[in-house]
Amino acid sequence: MTSQRTGKRGSYMEFTVRKALPGDSQPLTRLSFVAKRYWNYPEEYFNIWKNELTISPDYIGKNIVF
Repeated sequence: MTSQRTGKRGSYMEFTVRKALPGDSQPLTRLSFVAKRYWNYPEEYFNIWKNELTISPDYIGKNIVF
């Protein structure tokens, strides 16, 4: 699925949503950590959540991930 969205200054950003591939595990893991950090949780929480926030190639292979 491809979509366009208007940004704050009227510019357009195009993005595509597709099924994840096992090779997408590292960028998806980084995204999960960045998204969680948005809420300003204490940094030590991320050690506790490391397993839950890590998206492995195996997980992608066994689940539907976008």
